[in-house]
Amino acid sequence: MAKLEKKERIVRFFTPPGFPAEFQKFAAQDPSIKDTMAEFKKRKSQIPPQPLPGGMRDHKLDGPLADYKECHLAGDILLIYTHANDVVTLCAVCTHADIDGKKTTKMAKVIRSRLT
Repeated sequence: MAKLEKKERIVRFFTPPGFPAEFQKFAAQDPSIKDTMAEFKKRKSQIPPQPLPGGMRDHKLDGPLADYKECHLAGDILLIYTHANDVVTLCAVCTHADIDGKKTTKMAKVIRSRLT
């Protein structure tokens, strides 16, 4: 009987339409987010994923964004993402003002429209 080869797990990153332009807009304001994003990808690419540095304040969101996580790329520049089944989906780059109060529902709709 032939041995079954064990499949190597690979983490894949999905970038929906709208994300690249949004990221570039914020990178123009603060170029350091490029380095922070590289660190994010390095850590999330590992199996199991490695924790992000404490300064990135990685945490789950609640309310209309309860299906997503958020971390700080720099100052008040946030990355909203999901990570499940070895797929990291980069959903949005925004600020706290974009996900505060009533704007949370609007951001949730923007993200869902990108993912459908």
